[in-house]
Amino acid sequence: CALPRIVERAECKRQLLNREVLKGTVRSQTTRDQTCPSVDFNQTQQHISMASSREPKRARLSGLNANVTSLHLISLSGSICSMAMAPSGTRFVCTSSALSVISKCGMQALLTGHRMEKGFTDGQGSEARFYGPCGITMDGDANLLVSDTHNHALRKVTLSGAVSTLAGNGEEGFADGVGAAARFNEPRGIVVDAQGAIFVADSENHCVRQVAPGDGAVTTLVGLRGEKGFADGQRTDARFDIPCGLALDVDSHLIIADLANDCIRKATAEGRVTTVAGRAGQKE
Repeated sequence: CALPRIVERAECKRQLLNREVLKGTVRSQTTRDQTCPSVDFNQTQQHISMASSREPKRARLSGLNANVTSLHLISLSGSICSMAMAPSGTRFVCTSSALSVISKCGMQALLTGHRMEKGFTDGQGSEARFYGPCGITMDGDANLLVSDTHNHALRKVTLSGAVSTLAGNGEEGFADGVGAAARFNEPRGIVVDAQGAIFVADSENHCVRQVAPGDGAVTTLVGLRGEKGFADGQRTDARFDIPCGLALDVDSHLIIADLANDCIRKATAEGRVTTVAGRAGQKE
């Protein structure tokens, strides 16, 4: 079903714990029980679209120093999801098989997918299916871009809940190409730069992929397919071990959370990779 026009007044009993990493500082915050007024989500969609059109360059950025912010969300039950926050303060949350909208005061409604059924299907609202989406951001046209991790695909979701597949076809693998011809292996972190290019942490392929803003062609920016390790260098000379999170700094360089190497890496638009924090294999 489509997103309801009016969400009835109710008490918000969901407790959320999220950890945001911005400029190297870890900040934690908890949304506690609260009572929220009625929310018109059609009106919310209009506010988001207006905010995006007023500041198209900043709205396209996701991660550091941006109006659209991608966060990791950790629920009290221990399940890990992702969240994108629009300039209006509205949050879009990935759960194991669905996307929800959370208003500024905490009211939640299903946007698309099904909370109990996993799968791989495009469609409207609850007709669509996801399987373990782990990354979400918003582009300059106020569409949500989702790393559908266990479907090994990138999905696009409009604010009305319409879902389509940008790249990948539900099968794991590795291939550059356009649309369904491209292959991923558990894509996770996802960001969009000021020109509309999409960057994805292809975690189990141990590389970072790029989706062109025009034809949607998928290419490999840095790392080498299936070759995990630790090495700075140019493009395919660089090595990662499960790159997981992505952000963009003020100079539009990619900041990469290199999970199994316990490091933070940086990649330029030309594909030059350096290490900005941590030492491979040394946890602190």
